[in-house]
Amino acid sequence: LVDGLQTRQDHNNHHFEMVSVYNTVIDAIKESVKKLDISLIVMGTRGETDAMDFLYGSNAVDVMEKIENCPVLVVPDLSSLPEGVLGEIVFATNYKSPYYRQELEQMLEISGSYKASIRFLFVGDNDSLSKEQEKNKEELELYFEHLPYSFHTLKNKKAVACIHAFIERRSSELLVIYNRNHGFFKDFFSKSKRKEIGQKPLIPTLILKDLN
Repeated sequence: LVDGLQTRQDHNNHHFEMVSVYNTVIDAIKESVKKLDISLIVMGTRGETDAMDFLYGSNAVDVMEKIENCPVLVVPDLSSLPEGVLGEIVFATNYKSPYYRQELEQMLEISGSYKASIRFLFVGDNDSLSKEQEKNKEELELYFEHLPYSFHTLKNKKAVACIHAFIERRSSELLVIYNRNHGFFKDFFSKSKRKEIGQKPLIPTLILKDLN
């Protein structure tokens, strides 16, 4: 695999190194993230037949949940994103927590590299926000002011199904979710919520981590 990547002429800016660790998946990744100062974990996944791992597969879900200090990008095997093309990113959020540039760094870098449009998607029972939520929303505007973006609201209790319907309708190419106490993450990957989705996700998902 490494030999094949190194011979590709379109990846001359990259250096590839294979790391072999004798350990469990989670402990091996934690060790490598700390030792090698990893800034992004990328995983391919096929998912399983078991309901708990229906969306992304058991290893991927474990990494997204248990690796606390490094963002994770999960790419489904059925993902059909054309090489070099990324037009629209959906950031699912409830605006309940403040945002920090360090935590958004990977999203900012990806969206900036592709000049991708950002769609901030709020899903709730109503479209009114508290003063704190409004403040957190304004922070996002400052961070992404140099990129095209828009805010969207979906009034529905089935947040997970709404997010996927929004993505499918717009043919968006990347989903971003925060793994933090007041984010969508815990609901998004709960056993009950997974049943709301009728099919496996076909686009990559970037999980941002609470680094503060």
